[in-house]
Amino acid sequence: MFLLSSQVLAQSLSGKEGAQIVAVDLQSMAPIPGVHCLQGDITADSTAKEIIRLLGDCKADIVVCDGAPDVTGLHHLDEYLQAQLLLSALNIASCILQPGGTFVAKMFRSSKSGVETLYGKVCLFFGDVVVAKPRSSRASSIESFIVARGFKLPIDYTPRVSNNSLLKYQVELSETEKVIIPFITCGDLDGWDSDSTYPLPEGYEYKDPVQMPIAPPYAEAIRRRKAKGQKAGGTSKNQVDEMDDIPEELMDSITLNFGGGAEILFGGVKELKIKIRKGWKVSNLLRWMKEHLIKERPELLILNDNDVRPGILVLINDTDWELLEKVEYVLEPNDTVTFISTLHGG
Repeated sequence: MFLLSSQVLAQSLSGKEGAQIVAVDLQSMAPIPGVHCLQGDITADSTAKEIIRLLGDCKADIVVCDGAPDVTGLHHLDEYLQAQLLLSALNIASCILQPGGTFVAKMFRSSKSGVETLYGKVCLFFGDVVVAKPRSSRASSIESFIVARGFKLPIDYTPRVSNNSLLKYQVELSETEKVIIPFITCGDLDGWDSDSTYPLPEGYEYKDPVQMPIAPPYAEAIRRRKAKGQKAGGTSKNQVDEMDDIPEELMDSITLNFGGGAEILFGGVKELKIKIRKGWKVSNLLRWMKEHLIKERPELLILNDNDVRPGILVLINDTDWELLEKVEYVLEPNDTVTFISTLHGG
């Protein structure tokens, strides 16, 4: 079995005789029990050969790709980048899957033509193909997964990783051969809503992560942001100063960034330099923003005066606020708080 990334499948197959798992990523990975971790590029021939070697010179039963590019906020560009990643995964899958194998990959449903193109490519190699929306995926997200079973190479197709002939290979369908793409959803109205937040059950006990990040990129980002902020000083043309009556020594300067469409709520401004009271938490900042900054419809960003609505990503010095203390985080001088709308993607 070959995986682009998954700890869940490693747990599911634990103890099953003969199960082999290979996880591949461009970045280094923390060790996972029972998994061969391979740092490599899925567009390189050497990676495919190494996967087959790690599987004991056997081909894989299933290929799973849950990778996604860094989203830009431009929906059609994000869909294109995700499609290219999916096609790269499909290309290497054509080299390492055994006949009858299965392929599962994340995709973005942003345009009808984009979905039809991907579906058509995958159908060339598999007998049964559907697009599925699992319960764990937010209803407001265009994220979905293409599930293909019954792998079979076309007679006139020779798989190669480095020379991606998959991009050029196609079969024209007649009008009578074209079909409606099947779309499957999972779950019902009685299940958990992934767009909502629920209180922790009574007696909940926090458990540390199974594996902490081995080299988180945001650690260096935090250091650089702090250093840059301490050196910069001064003010910006977008400086917002609503607290003239508070002594300077009781104020801190921070930066607000907006992206992914969130800037529309602030008159199109993507960056603001503001001064706040020392000791303010993010919850104080959100209430102040609602009263002084948001031009219209604050409910599109702020929920209940001290939280953000689902689909809004909040970063503090390039770190997801989920890793900090969310609304309880105490803002420090030169912090950068970023609000990004992710309602278009997964």
